[in-house]
Amino acid sequence: MGKFLNAAIAASKLGAMEVMKRFRKRYSVRYKERDDVVTEADLASEKAITRFLLKKFPSHSINSEEAGKTANSSDYCWYLDPIDGTNNFFTGLPLFGVSVGLYKDKEPLAGALCFPTLNEVYWAEKGKGAYCNGKRIHVSKRSKLHEALVLLDDPYDIRVFKGKEEVTKKIFHMRVAGAAIFSYAMVARGAADVCMHVWIKKHDVAAGALIVQEAGGMNTAFSGKKWSLDSGSIICSNGLMHPKFLSLLK
Repeated sequence: MGKFLNAAIAASKLGAMEVMKRFRKRYSVRYKERDDVVTEADLASEKAITRFLLKKFPSHSINSEEAGKTANSSDYCWYLDPIDGTNNFFTGLPLFGVSVGLYKDKEPLAGALCFPTLNEVYWAEKGKGAYCNGKRIHVSKRSKLHEALVLLDDPYDIRVFKGKEEVTKKIFHMRVAGAAIFSYAMVARGAADVCMHVWIKKHDVAAGALIVQEAGGMNTAFSGKKWSLDSGSIICSNGLMHPKFLSLLK
């Protein structure tokens, strides 16, 4: 396990510790939008992770959900989501996590996802497979659409199927998780077959996309083109389902 992966795992756990200190307790809240909040826990997690990473790698850049991007111009950039699933956390639903991913020149190197209420940490290093709590994980081998479990991050994502209601009859089921990184983890470990996010930010997806890829899965943009940090949307799958699911969006 390389130094970057070790740092990603440690940073995600540090952030998760700050989050759990405040889960289902009193803390300050600010509304960014009507249905989008930032909590004291987001900021505390972000601060702990940023301090840790800059101490270890002072020249690296950091791109985080709340603080934005640091002024450093390094080719190495850490993408942080101090709480993914903040609305779940805010309402007391125990489905949220912390995401930390490192890229060099927009190529993934390492990533970690920590889900403190599940006692699970997922991680991957480029070219070295994906793991959950130290055990190697792989995507599912299901290939038929009627067997597919599809995860959404947001109920608004269903809008891509507007006028195509028959789509839901062609798959096994859809679920809305409310935490994008949970969807990536479930595809990576084979519990779900596809996840999709119509509009996704870099810090939400940086670690998760690498973990899906290293678990044997496939990532593309909604267009079907190769996914990158700049794609703005993503479909992750076990690979076998990918062309069939893309055809449902046309």
